[in-house]
Amino acid sequence: MTAGADQKVDRVGLVLDHIRQHEASGARLTASAKYLAVILARRSRLTSDGQWAVWRGRKSLAELTGFSDRTVNTARRELLEAGLFLHVRGATFVPLPDGSTRPVARGVMVLVLVMDVAKFVAARDAKREQLNAKRRDDLQPEKLALQKRLQSFGGNIPDSEYPALLEKLHGRPRANRKAAV
Repeated sequence: MTAGADQKVDRVGLVLDHIRQHEASGARLTASAKYLAVILARRSRLTSDGQWAVWRGRKSLAELTGFSDRTVNTARRELLEAGLFLHVRGATFVPLPDGSTRPVARGVMVLVLVMDVAKFVAARDAKREQLNAKRRDDLQPEKLALQKRLQSFGGNIPDSEYPALLEKLHGRPRANRKAAV
């Protein structure tokens, strides 16, 4: 469901309803995430495709909320994971209903208010599971070939080198990528 240009949408009320539904399911949002959600909803603008979008940089949001940059980042991540907002990747401009466009500065996230959170989260989680299953299937033959080359299976690779080779096969964990560069 998208809000058309002729419809009046109470964006703050919609966000508060989404937060209530999210917390009724047993999940919790931090107070900073809730406050940021309300600020984002109030600052959102109607786009030409009938969605409500907001494009504010981290520093601008920090000034609006009084939070630190890091708190803004954490709260945005919470809101994205909860499914209240959708991050539109690679957006360089936002088209408005009057035909004009607004530029988006490099590195600024464009967030779209999700109208039906349950439907969005279900579709997102299904897609994530599909991608993870494909990733597992793609790695399985290579992992089996590596295991066959271990000395304990009659191969030429010492068992002590297996963890390092397996990590190379899977790639470094996301949290450690920056530290290794």
